[in-house]
Amino acid sequence: PQAMSETVSVALSSAGGESPEEGGGVEIIHPVLRALGAGASKLVRLWQGRFQDKEGDDDEWQEVGENSDLAGANSLFRNGLEPLLGSIQHIGPIRNPVTRGLQLEPAAVATVGGAGENTGALLGYSVDLEPFNKLLHEFGIEYEVHSMTVQHPLLGSAPAVYLVDRLGVPSGIEDVGYGVSQVLPVLLSLSLLDGQTLLLQQPELHLHPRLQSRLADVIVRSLFPLATEDGKETRRLAAGQIIIETHSEALIRRIQRRIRLGFDDEPEGCRLDPHDVAVLYVHKPRGTSEIKRLDLDE
Repeated sequence: PQAMSETVSVALSSAGGESPEEGGGVEIIHPVLRALGAGASKLVRLWQGRFQDKEGDDDEWQEVGENSDLAGANSLFRNGLEPLLGSIQHIGPIRNPVTRGLQLEPAAVATVGGAGENTGALLGYSVDLEPFNKLLHEFGIEYEVHSMTVQHPLLGSAPAVYLVDRLGVPSGIEDVGYGVSQVLPVLLSLSLLDGQTLLLQQPELHLHPRLQSRLADVIVRSLFPLATEDGKETRRLAAGQIIIETHSEALIRRIQRRIRLGFDDEPEGCRLDPHDVAVLYVHKPRGTSEIKRLDLDE
């Protein structure tokens, strides 16, 4: 039970970004809320409801507007915390497999969704499958993702997404190993990372430790997008942040290795600095969760 209660959070971010100690806009808001005392709980409750699509009582929001202290704190939430939280993409520990059949085009999909529910739609409509299949191969998945347009009498044309193995045999994503269906949304979200904050909960679930280590490599590479300079391919640390909740020692060890050695098959610029990584160890030595930052060096 003690071991099960322990977890590690890893934050990888671009150089020059805010360190975990600074905390960005959240640290600006905390002192204000402490000063408000009892009024702060109402404001926090209202904003929790807003992020859960529950707007709250109009009279309560009016009371916030009429209280100068609460109105000031509310402005900090609106201008600081709301854009911050709105930029976070979250993927939970259990992801929905891509279902058999046609993928219906949603009105607007930019992320895979908290349970990976948009993975099939993105693969069918908007993702360039050639580089994504290259990523799958580098990761160690012996399948390629294919998409085929099918004419439906009621829905019109729509794509069907499926896998093809190295012998050319097609399979539904639901019909292969469970680990493949669980890691596809994670790999897809990493391939689409473009300056956002990505929150991954236990991305290593259902993966062999060897693949957990490879997943760490994919995570690190996603922060170093390929670019061309003077006709040569290179990688440079880009804007963005990845926060990982994990129980995987293999994942942590591989990130440490990349800090120390970098990649043999990548340009020199593709190397993490210890200051780009924060490892926070959460444990319960006396029945209450405590967070300890583990220092990293080269």
